[in-house]
Amino acid sequence: MALAAGCGVEPVEGAWNHTPGELTEDTCTLGSQTPTDEYGQFTISAVADDTFTISTSSAEDFSCVLLGGGDFECPDRIADSIDIQGLDAVIDINVRVDGKFSNPMEAKGEQTFSAACVGPDCSGMEIDAALMFAAPNTTLPCSYTVGFTAVAL
Repeated sequence: MALAAGCGVEPVEGAWNHTPGELTEDTCTLGSQTPTDEYGQFTISAVADDTFTISTSSAEDFSCVLLGGGDFECPDRIADSIDIQGLDAVIDINVRVDGKFSNPMEAKGEQTFSAACVGPDCSGMEIDAALMFAAPNTTLPCSYTVGFTAVAL
């Protein structure tokens, strides 16, 4: 449910610093190979009508929605599909961000990565063999969640 403009906590526009937190869930069993966002800066812009945009140097811009009380979600930070060559299978990938602004200059939350195989060849040994090179201990579907904090600069 969208809020009327001006309700709740809205982030300030401009430069922010991101600090990744701990891995809180990992059904992908990637261990030390679990990717996390690097420490670093990002920009919040276009804060209006209960939405805002995040820009980073490492990925495409993505949109977020203010839910009320400082809560926000970015359900499609990354949404992609990867065709598995030679198989009738696609791996759908999604990274979402959920968090809360405690005030206009501070936030904390978590990013959740999920991957699932879609297609008739997903249940065969072929998909297991394809995954062995990229993630030998992983079976699909899987997900992992990493916390974060962010502060305006």
